[in-house]
Amino acid sequence: MKDIVIIGYGPSGISAGIYLKRYGFDPIIIGKDNGALEDAHMIENLYGSENMSGHDLAVYGQNQAKKFGIELITDEVINIENMYEYFKIECKNHVLEAKAILLALGKSRNKFHLASKYEGIGVSYCATCDGFFYRKKRIGLIGNGVFMAHELDVLSKISSDITVFTNGEKLEVELPDGIKLNEEKIVEFYGDGHLEGIKTKTIDTKLDGCFIALGSQSGFSLASHLGIELKNTDIVVDENFMTNIDGIFASGDVIGGLLQVSKAISDGAIAATSISKYLKGKKEWFFMEIYQYIFILLPIWFIIIGVIALNLYVHKKGWYLKGTKRLLYSLFFIPSLLLAIVLLFIVNPEASPYKEVALIVKISELIAPFVASGVMMIIY
Repeated sequence: MKDIVIIGYGPSGISAGIYLKRYGFDPIIIGKDNGALEDAHMIENLYGSENMSGHDLAVYGQNQAKKFGIELITDEVINIENMYEYFKIECKNHVLEAKAILLALGKSRNKFHLASKYEGIGVSYCATCDGFFYRKKRIGLIGNGVFMAHELDVLSKISSDITVFTNGEKLEVELPDGIKLNEEKIVEFYGDGHLEGIKTKTIDTKLDGCFIALGSQSGFSLASHLGIELKNTDIVVDENFMTNIDGIFASGDVIGGLLQVSKAISDGAIAATSISKYLKGKKEWFFMEIYQYIFILLPIWFIIIGVIALNLYVHKKGWYLKGTKRLLYSLFFIPSLLLAIVLLFIVNPEASPYKEVALIVKISELIAPFVASGVMMIIY
């Protein structure tokens, strides 16, 4: 499991990565492309740079990060799952786990201008958030790639009447059986007070709702899925650049304000300092978690050692009557096995950021009665 995964390798993400590396952490930075920086023909108002294109600046920053030994992954983030003790980041070609995340994806919402009139009254950008409102209804889904396929997986559990619109683009993924496909260019969204359908060049499709999943996941759509607080299209953060979800930070254009490279770099540096403090705090809790596991584990072994000692004493004294061995064995083995089984449900390695420790405790609890039983069999 990684300490921190940064999503977006623009100025803010790279800046944060370099600072975190200096703070002693090993960040991973994931990005799909250079975002808005790629379209900047010439940047002349950034300290220390002169007549540098956005593309060149992006490449320079990424190479700088690599020189620090930071791993950069070019991939598309499809989904982030909050596992409460950690986060699972699902990409097109990778799956990562991290204790903290920094969203530095830039300013992109992948809006569909023809649908703007019906946003909130039939048009949504988040299947996880709003899909339930269209349970067993007619649903449209606009997109053609991996992001669309992810949203389709969510919606297909809600309705069996789904039409995918590629808006004239080539479909890049396979669709499950039963999903309708319209590859024509979209001409119009229509409805009286609420979305009622979509017209393409030759087809009129009646709908109750439509979801937009164009391109790849933007900061806005990822935030919507996670339940992060938003103000219009900006992610809301506190003075430490943390969102309303513990462990998720955001910086750069995605949080709004002055949409300039200099501000994005500053955001990344400050966010990295806050993330460093946050992660160091989590490491301090590691020892407390170890103590909790030891507290659970020790009573089991004390019981086992005590019963073995009692049996050794009784055996030495020769106090056995008919059936005494079997009785003592049963009185020991059955309760200790039941105790171990109960504790198996208390310690859950999947819910712990320290899975290896929890797993060792769990295995130890399970085998303890059998180890003791073996010792008793050897004694007798």
